Amino acid sequence: MPDPNYLSDGRPDGALLGNSATDKVAFYGGTPAAQISYIATITASATLSQIVVNFNALLDALKTRGLIATS
Repeated sequence: MPDPNYLSDGRPDGALLGNSATDKVAFYGGTPAAQISYIATITASATLSQIVVNFNALLDALKTRGLIATS
């Protein structure tokens, strides 16, 4: 039976991973990296190119930190 190590100490306010935007975190063997830069909000008038750029930035951030597979 699995015996995981939990990151929570049971506090009612929850758990925090990283103390500031420059603290590096990673998951599943990913490369620890600091918080990504702001990604502009997509509006109704956004072009397809703007949407693709923002979406790819989000995917890259998730991949770098190990939250989704790279292939």
